[in-house]
Amino acid sequence: MGLKDKKDLFSKNRDKWEICVTNHAYIDYPKRGFSSQEILRLIKNCTKWKITDNKSSDAIEESVLYFVKDSLDRKCKLVLLIEEENKKIRCCSAYREV
Repeated sequence: MGLKDKKDLFSKNRDKWEICVTNHAYIDYPKRGFSSQEILRLIKNCTKWKITDNKSSDAIEESVLYFVKDSLDRKCKLVLLIEEENKKIRCCSAYREV
C-alpha cells in the first residue's frame, strides 16, 4: 500500500477504527511524558497533522511517521501502522522533546 492510500485510510477511519497504543509508545520512555490517553487524543482529534513514509533503517515494515503538535504546542512524532485488514491503527512508538 502506498503513502497516499495510507493517508486516505487514516483520514477516513481514525475516528472509526480501533486504535491500539503499545506499551513501548508511553511506558518505556516515561521522560517523554506521554499517556495512552494523550496518544489516543493526538491520533483521533488533531486537525493539523502530517504523515510520511518511515524511512528509518530500523523502521517497522509498512509503518508511517505521524507528525502532530500536543496541547503545549510541542512537536510529536508517532510511528503508526495502519492495518486495513484488521481495521486498526496501531501506535508503536511516540517521541517528543521535553
